Amino acid sequence: MAAGLDIRNLITMAAVSNPNPKLAPWTIVNRVTALETPYYKIGQYTMKTASGVDATYYIHETDDSVLCVCVTGDNRILIERQYRPPIGKVSVDYPAGKMEKDDISSADAMVRELAEEAGFVAASLTPLASIDNNPGLSAGRTHIFLARGSVQKAATPEPTENIVIEFVPAAQVLQMIQSGEIGCAFCVSATFFAFQKLGLLQPGLHS
Repeated sequence: MAAGLDIRNLITMAAVSNPNPKLAPWTIVNRVTALETPYYKIGQYTMKTASGVDATYYIHETDDSVLCVCVTGDNRILIERQYRPPIGKVSVDYPAGKMEKDDISSADAMVRELAEEAGFVAASLTPLASIDNNPGLSAGRTHIFLARGSVQKAATPEPTENIVIEFVPAAQVLQMIQSGEIGCAFCVSATFFAFQKLGLLQPGLHS
């Protein structure tokens, strides 16, 4: 989902999909904003569990994100390196970002992010999956794509984004995951979906 997140809609959908009483959605009694910054919004929910227990729950309320595995005609994969203050080191990731209010769809947001971060122009863009960011904490989801194409123009990242891009063989990506060099959980998930689509998960590929 993009802007306009409504946790009540999520709870209603859960009620339909989970007939087991133990899995019934919790009832919202009250909701207030506990913390709000330009980047994070935390809602404090007073709730009642399916078994009738009173509970206070804090939920990260956020717009959805997009992430893309980009592959060239010779099956080389685009990776990005940039310093990440929360973990205090350089992270190896795929192009990604938050959906913005002007984005018509998740695909539209992905095309924008690819242009901004890497100058990558997709000849094709295939949606692969939508995954929950952190179901115990966050209401946000990440929409994963596979793009085929190439870098065709200059990137225009945000001032704080010092991104170095590189194209590496698919086998090297799997090795980087195994070694821990690629540690982003979303990127690991995206690799599985994309490499499965590309037929790059055969035994022996990463040996």
